[in-house]
Amino acid sequence: MGLVPVVSTVVGWLCCGGAIAATGVTLVNWGTFSAGARSRWTIASAVWGVVALMVGVPSSIAFDVSLPLDYWAGLFAGARGLLSLPLLAGLPALAWVGIARLLRRKARCSRTTAGWLFVAYSVVLLFWGATSLRMV
Repeated sequence: MGLVPVVSTVVGWLCCGGAIAATGVTLVNWGTFSAGARSRWTIASAVWGVVALMVGVPSSIAFDVSLPLDYWAGLFAGARGLLSLPLLAGLPALAWVGIARLLRRKARCSRTTAGWLFVAYSVVLLFWGATSLRMV
């Protein structure tokens, strides 16, 4: 019976993948928040995103730290996902707008839809971190 490295993978993922999920939850619940709650959730998402950028960018400084390999898999999956998010979100959005212009329709995406896409993307990153070591 082997170890189940779920906890260390999730902890590694929380730095960056959690920031993406928090942004998605903020967008999903935007319409139900009061003005004060909107402000607090926006600040929390922004701070978490800045921390994610500081922690999640891979550097050689952290390689000397002895942590489980699954932690690093979760961290790197989240970091790569966070750093590639502008490309992965921007290209489909540009394609969506271009197709809508060709069809002469309005290209609309609600905050709720965008929020659920962020949450789904963060869950995909979690599964990617959990399975990336097993694919080698």
